[in-house]
Amino acid sequence: MKKFMLLAAVGLFAGTFTSCKKDYTCECRLNGETVVDNSLFIPKSKKDDAEAVCKAYAFDDETCTLAD
Repeated sequence: MKKFMLLAAVGLFAGTFTSCKKDYTCECRLNGETVVDNSLFIPKSKKDDAEAVCKAYAFDDETCTLAD
């Protein structure tokens, strides 16, 4: 029983350090109004990383953000 409790505690502790990765879609708008057809699919990423990729994806007068 002690071994099980120790393993469970170690498992829970290690689980707190894992990051949540999921799929995101980056949508770009021209002058803040119209959605442009060049959306970008960003697979299995952390939100901060996906936001950085999305902002770097913008062209000229576009503003790119992650879709809700």
